[in-house]
Amino acid sequence: LRSSPAEYRLTLEGVAGLTTRVDPLGGTLARRSRTAAKRRVAEALAGALGAAAGDLLLTIRCLWTVGGEPAAHSATYLPPQMEGRAEEFLAAASPTGPAGLPTAFQVEVRPPPPAVARSLRLNAGETAATVTVRFEEATARRAVVALAIAVLRSDLFRIVVESGCLGQ
Repeated sequence: LRSSPAEYRLTLEGVAGLTTRVDPLGGTLARRSRTAAKRRVAEALAGALGAAAGDLLLTIRCLWTVGGEPAAHSATYLPPQMEGRAEEFLAAASPTGPAGLPTAFQVEVRPPPPAVARSLRLNAGETAATVTVRFEEATARRAVVALAIAVLRSDLFRIVVESGCLGQ
């Protein structure tokens, strides 16, 4: 996936055998900073996690580097019932999320919010790839356990989505 002035959007809901990989194009991805705090989030985001508007949700924000330069910004949101598993999410080794069953994956290429653009040293209006992954329980109940949103500098990453179901 390469960014351009065009908008790209890919959503795969519940595709069996879905695997994703974010490749920093031969560089080494390292987490530079991590903060965890309870925050109020947008109503749509709270609703996606099964929380009420105005609820404080545990939010884990990270800045990732490649070759010492800012490369990605991630935010993982946990609903209140998942706060007991915060360590698992805090230990995530990738900006696209923790362990869990990914059930929805979306990629958009667009300018990120201004604060994220500044942290990634992007110019005003410059695009980045925004990857959103929803994680659910593997049980029949399939409750949402986390939502991870990563903004990746498009010039530093390749995003690969594979499924054994495609082409069958």
